[in-house]
Amino acid sequence: MFLTWLVGEAIRSSEEYREAMSDARSSTVEPVAPVGDCTANRYLRSDADCYDFVYSPAGDPVVEGLVAGMRENNPGRPIPEGRVRGFGDRSAVDAFLSEQWGTVPAAIHFDTQLPPFDGSVVGYTLQTNSTVSFFKGKFTHPNLDHQLPLQVAAEREMLRRLSGGLAGWEVAVATFPHPPAQRIALDGSIAPTFVFAAACFNMVLAMSAVLSEKASGFRGAPRPR
Repeated sequence: MFLTWLVGEAIRSSEEYREAMSDARSSTVEPVAPVGDCTANRYLRSDADCYDFVYSPAGDPVVEGLVAGMRENNPGRPIPEGRVRGFGDRSAVDAFLSEQWGTVPAAIHFDTQLPPFDGSVVGYTLQTNSTVSFFKGKFTHPNLDHQLPLQVAAEREMLRRLSGGLAGWEVAVATFPHPPAQRIALDGSIAPTFVFAAACFNMVLAMSAVLSEKASGFRGAPRPR
């Protein structure tokens, strides 16, 4: 019982760091972060070269111009050219991510073959790892930390390319106010089963001892004549 209570308290203490468990009564608007430095990402591999993002298709003049703008105009930290890598198509990106796992937080795939097929309309697809990373009470949200920064960077350069400027263009994100999520009481949910299993275990040991004594004749041996 003490062990069950101790595990339950440990889980409750760990859940206090989760945003879902907090009582958010107001919404705070925050600007979208720039594309992060992969070398500062503790969840990526440290034994291999990392990239801030990869893209496809490489060699397309429109795509290369957008990627160059995403690197050079990254707020607060221009991205070095060596921290970005291009591939011929999506299959090549998938093969690289499979072989060099844990080296890239996100990828972007551009599509310039859209009507009117003159490069004025560019589509894109984002590719990220949707797994939420956790380390010492801090969560790395795949959408806020990787997907949105890359999306905003791409759309910023598309707007700059089409209009020649960014007048009045700002992007921010806000969370919805919410009550705290309902906690699951571990001790209340598994304690009855644990107590029942512990009682059954003791009963099995007792029955095993009785049967062993009966089979060996030890129980009847000391009987007086």
